[in-house]
Amino acid sequence: MTLLHDRKEGLRILSGEEGMEIEAIYFSEGGRPETTSSFEILLKEPLELGKSYLVAKEGYGEKEILMSGVFSTSAFEKTYHYDGELGALYEKEGTTFRLWAPKASKVLLNLFQKGDTVEAFDQVEMEKKAQGVFETVISGDMHGVYYTYSVENLGLAQEAVDPYAKSVGVNGHRSCPNRSGRVSGDSEA
Repeated sequence: MTLLHDRKEGLRILSGEEGMEIEAIYFSEGGRPETTSSFEILLKEPLELGKSYLVAKEGYGEKEILMSGVFSTSAFEKTYHYDGELGALYEKEGTTFRLWAPKASKVLLNLFQKGDTVEAFDQVEMEKKAQGVFETVISGDMHGVYYTYSVENLGLAQEAVDPYAKSVGVNGHRSCPNRSGRVSGDSEA
């Protein structure tokens, strides 16, 4: 396709039906080359991790935008650096569950009575906070309860053990918030 420097030429950045406003297009070679295979698109607003985007041009179709290099940028570090405590923060009155998942669009906390229970007895949607941290507080004594997270990213949900768990059940399939940080007396632990 032919693009002229500083012109949008019908290029669109889409997330579903929503369009993102393009501020400028910069050619890697500089100037106004007749052809180029590399250019940068500067948007008025940043893209959100966890959302899928397409670049589209009438007559050329659409192509998915991959955010593969974003994790090694200083902008990512500045926006998502978190040095607070993560995992299940147990207290007898209630447990705070915190997961750092900046690319996730949704996280569910799955609660189980035992380490080998097939179905969760409760599922709680966690709130997305600053710096890509998801958090929820469950009231009451959670000692002996097992949990996992269902993490949704780009429409695909995967169940995962808490990477910040201080304690897990047999074979590490479920995490458990314990007051001592040791595995509970449950036969599955």
